Amino acid sequence: MQNRASQYRIEKVTMIKCFLAFLFTVIIAFSSVNVQVLSESESEEVEVEVEVEVELPAKQDLAQTEFEPDPEKYYCHATIDQNFADNAVLVVIKPLYGGINKEFSKSQFSTENLNGDVSFKEIKDLTYLDKPIEEYQYLKIGMHKQIFKLTLEKPGKQNVLDTIKELEKLDFIESAEPNYHGTFY
Repeated sequence: MQNRASQYRIEKVTMIKCFLAFLFTVIIAFSSVNVQVLSESESEEVEVEVEVEVELPAKQDLAQTEFEPDPEKYYCHATIDQNFADNAVLVVIKPLYGGINKEFSKSQFSTENLNGDVSFKEIKDLTYLDKPIEEYQYLKIGMHKQIFKLTLEKPGKQNVLDTIKELEKLDFIESAEPNYHGTFY
């Protein structure tokens, strides 16, 4: 009977050690770990003390820089040779910042605080809903993204591309694209 209890205890200790090895492998990927295994003798139960230290980056390290792309953005790769309107930019607002029929002013799209000096003749909400929300059967409130057409004061394809690069720096913008001309066959 004593032998059986001893065998059970050894299997239990082995299982605990295997589990801890697996757990530590996972934890090490995300933090530094200090482990101490305390045991008075082989035949007694094993006590395990785990101390986990997680190093969080400083707040300024979490801030987006111009060299780190925002994973919540879609960056434009348009070229001047592509077929798009020379006087407008289409902008998608991140759901966290937008909303159904939420109003935005020209000044909110201002890039003066960045590196550019872009002005807009008009901003138009292309996703504006003119009926009560209840009448839109397939509308998903949390999934709705506002899309705006920004008409530039100063037309030109290069101005469109420059404006897009500046707008992409604004936190609330998910994407900025030219207003492409489509061809139907």
